[in-house]
Parts: sequence; structure tokens; C-alpha cells
Amino acid sequence: MVSNHKRHDFSDKTKRLLRENVASLCSKPDCRILTVASKSDGFSSSNVGVAAHICAAAPGGPRYKLEQTEAERKHYDNGIWLCNTCSKLIDVDEASYSEALLNNWKNQALVYVRENIGKKLLPAEEVESKALMSTLDYVSGRGSLYSSSTPSKMVGFIDEHLNNLDSRFSVQTNVINGSTFRNITALTNDAGFSISMNQTDGEAFKANLELMRETGKPVKLSDDSFKFTGSKLFETIGNGEGVNKELIIEPKSTKIMVDLYAISPSSQIYLGSFKGKQICLNGGLKFEAYAFSQLIKITYFYNLTDANNPKATCKFIINTSLWNGKSFRRLPFFSKLLMAKDILRNGGELSLGLELEEGQVIGPMLIDESHYSELKFFERFGNLIHIIECYMKIADKYNLSPPVYGDFNLSDEDFNSLSYISSLLEGEEIVLGENIEPFEFNTSLTEYEKFMESRKAGRPNHLRISNVDFLPENFGLELKSLKFERTYFDMDIVATEGDGSVKLNFTPSSNSKSVSTLSFSGD
Repeated sequence: MVSNHKRHDFSDKTKRLLRENVASLCSKPDCRILTVASKSDGFSSSNVGVAAHICAAAPGGPRYKLEQTEAERKHYDNGIWLCNTCSKLIDVDEASYSEALLNNWKNQALVYVRENIGKKLLPAEEVESKALMSTLDYVSGRGSLYSSSTPSKMVGFIDEHLNNLDSRFSVQTNVINGSTFRNITALTNDAGFSISMNQTDGEAFKANLELMRETGKPVKLSDDSFKFTGSKLFETIGNGEGVNKELIIEPKSTKIMVDLYAISPSSQIYLGSFKGKQICLNGGLKFEAYAFSQLIKITYFYNLTDANNPKATCKFIINTSLWNGKSFRRLPFFSKLLMAKDILRNGGELSLGLELEEGQVIGPMLIDESHYSELKFFERFGNLIHIIECYMKIADKYNLSPPVYGDFNLSDEDFNSLSYISSLLEGEEIVLGENIEPFEFNTSLTEYEKFMESRKAGRPNHLRISNVDFLPENFGLELKSLKFERTYFDMDIVATEGDGSVKLNFTPSSNSKSVSTLSFSGD
């Protein structure tokens, strides 16, 4: 669970900097209202603005990031100046206002102020007039909606106009990397429109719609294969020429909360709650969510075809590209996943708990042990977490530069060596008596004779084996100076002579002892 702490609020200096850098204007592109003015007495001011946190100042707040430090939460980079209305809007509708979007607003506002310093700002009436003219040009097909000269605040004005075209639908427009995306949602049960296309495309479209109702997979259509009728809204935004368009139809969904666990027959660890969606399909219910940003994609299908014997299947896709190029000390969400490592490596799995809008709760469930491939998938993920932890421990132990995540190569033998070496970082390992593993190796007759002479001379009966450069240098971590040593004391030896060589078999007795140590040149 997220640990509680006091709010990490901005200092007065940071608040002042956030306000002054945008000339006291709200940073929301379609707002830009002036938030500060002097009162009539001339000695005080009125303020309808606030220094808002992009990522929340305390657990439970919108866009809260566990991995942020207190200094990062209180830093200028985590703040944005907004009017009181827009500040409340981004908090009550967190899903619509991401961290990336708010940072984009902030940058736009800074650019806007810099580009307009020394210029006369247009009155609201003139801005509305220009926006209306551009909208009418676009709707009538005489102009492009998003030319480089179009102010970003027109987006909301245009959405208002489009929403008035057909009250059965709601339209929200977003411009991302130069492309326009419109999310259109049906508001009434009779909301509908018609699509005309040739017979071949129509048959394929019908089949894809049926597949969507069964699996939830969206249906995509390119703009040259269909035409809208039956709704002024769709006819307006979909039948214009000269602009490449794509229609994506998704099944209706409702918002849910998804709880993620690491679970085994004997253990259960809660990893966090994440927003998701519930989709009603022909054969049952489908649930989708992303955990830890987009690190883990979760798809859960509850098959209700047989009401007496419902079946659940769950699919996890883990995408570690989020970590590429990042220091091990700053891997997003790694500390949370580390909690699940031992469970995943020992036959456990990731599992879901669902909190539905109706108040129904579905607890985490174990998959059947016969699903060997799925259990191996979770074991491999647990091993990846273990590998990262081992390399990080080595770097911290010997004050090496932090490893950086990227492609790596580790054989099964190297993995076992890494795990063992990691266990030696806390101190030497001592094994006594017959708990020592017997071993054998070949040596030359000359070396064997020297060894026997030393024993006859009364020298200590021990054998020291050392090894260097035995771990691959993954993640940019150089380990050539890492040295492993094991010394055996009072082992029984059986020698078998061959052609110029001797095979030595070392077996422990009750008096035997082995001591294993790890060192780093420069210690």
C-alpha cells in the first residue's frame, strides 16, 4: 500500500515563479483567462488562480507518482498555473488530463506568453468571431481546421459547434503530434448513423463488427472505403475531402477499478489499484487495464456462455521498453514489482481483483497449475526482476556507476552464478562437514606430486580456488575486477592416475570446511 505523508506543497517562491512565467494567465489552452488583478483600493489584489500540482502532492491525489521524491513533488517542474475552475477540472477528471497533457499545456503557455510580449491581446469578442469564421470555413469545406495558424483555444469552440449538430452524441477533440482525434460517444439509445460502402467492404465490415461484439477488438475503416449518412455530425466531420481519415469503432465500456496482486497458494501481496474499463460482449464480460503506466497490459475475459460453469481467462503483456536507457536507481515502479519477485519466481503469478460500478467485487484467483506456459511466463518476469536487483546490489556494494537498463544476455549458468554471487555480498559463506558438495578436477602429474609433497611437509591441508571475469558485463556494469575465492579445508582426496595426468576426487569428512568470499580490486 502507498505510505501516507503530508502534502508536499510548493514554496511561495515557486508559486510566484509559476504565475509570473505565464503572465498570470491560466495555462489551459482554451481558457487563458487573467487570474490576478488589483482591487479598487489599489493596495491589494484579487487572485482566481492557483499553482496546481501536475502529479499530486499526496497519496490518493490525481496523477500521484509513488516514485517521486518530496523535492520533485515541490519542484517548479511539477507545477502549472491554472485558474480555479480549470484546476478543479483536471483533478475531478484525472483520466482526461494526463501528466503529459498538462506538461504540454504548460509549455504552450510559456511559448504563448513569450511570443506575445509587447503585443496587444485580442478582446474575447474578436477571438470568438475569428474562431466562428474558421469553424464555418471548415464545416463548409472551404478550409482546414488545424492549420498552423489556428489558435489552440479554438478546439473547445469547435467542439461546442460540433456537439450542436447532433444532440444524440458527445464530441471531444484532441490534437496529438499534429493529428486530430475525435472521441464520439453515444448519449441516447436511439443514437445512430448509416455507413455506405461497396458490397465487398460491407461484408468484411459486418464480419468485423460481429468479431468486435465477441472479442472487443475495435473495427477500423479507412476514409476511402465508406461514406456517412443519417447524422449531420458524422456527415460534417467524416465526408470532407482532402483530409486522410480513419474511423475506429469500439464497443461501449464503463469505468472500473482493477486491483493487482502477486499471489501463490501460501502468499498474497497487493501491488496497487488501476483504472480500467468493462466491456459487455456477446459471450460475457471483458476487462482491460494498464498497470504501472503502460508497463503491464491486462486483459481479463469472464465467459458467461454457460451460466452454470462460467470460465475466466486472463492475459498479461509486459512491456519493459518504459525502462530503456534509465538508471536502475530510477526504474519506474521497480520498487513495487520487487515486492512480487519471490512469489513469481516460486510458482506464483500476477492476479486481479475487480471493483465494478455496481459495487460487485471479484477477488484475485489462482490459475490452474496445468497452465504451465503461463506460470513459466510469470517465473521469467520474476527472474528479470531478480537479475536487475542482483546487478544493482553489486553496483551499490562496490560504489560502481549505476547500471542502465537495456538489452542483456545471460545464460542459465550465468544466472545461477549471478544469484550465488549476490548472496555473498552480505559476507562470506561457510559450509561445514559433509554438507560440502564433493567435486573433482584433472591436474598434471607434476602438479599432483607438488601437492602431495606439501602435505607430507606438514603444510595446511587446504585447497584454494579463485575465479575472475566470471559474470557477463550487462547493463554497462564492468565486473572484471570482481574476484571469487573458495578455500577447502581437510577434504579427503582420492587420486586416479592416467596418461600424464591425475584425476582428483575431493569428498568432505566431518572435519572439512569450505569458505567462499567475494572481493573487488580497489576495495
